[in-house]
Amino acid sequence: MTMKQLYITFAFVVLAATSAFAQFNAVINVTDLSTGLPVPNATVELGGNFLSTDPAGQVVFMGLADGTYDYFVTATCYNSGPGSVTIAGADAIVSISIEPAT
Repeated sequence: MTMKQLYITFAFVVLAATSAFAQFNAVINVTDLSTGLPVPNATVELGGNFLSTDPAGQVVFMGLADGTYDYFVTATCYNSGPGSVTIAGADAIVSISIEPAT
């Protein structure tokens, strides 16, 4: 095998390995349905992981492979809400508005 063939083979293997393990982020923004304002401290469950929204109503789930993920949002004084996010070769950003409980 020539040096050029060896280099091309090595480059292909590295590229294939990198692509196979590409991981992305899911950014979920939670807002109040009636006001449009962010909902801080809401709990978002995705794939068995639980994160709380920041003051801007946002959570970021990192290291996700391509696929569709269901999530569920709960917050004090709000009705719970489901949603889904699809990762397809890039980070994904979704928004969900939850309704205040009466």
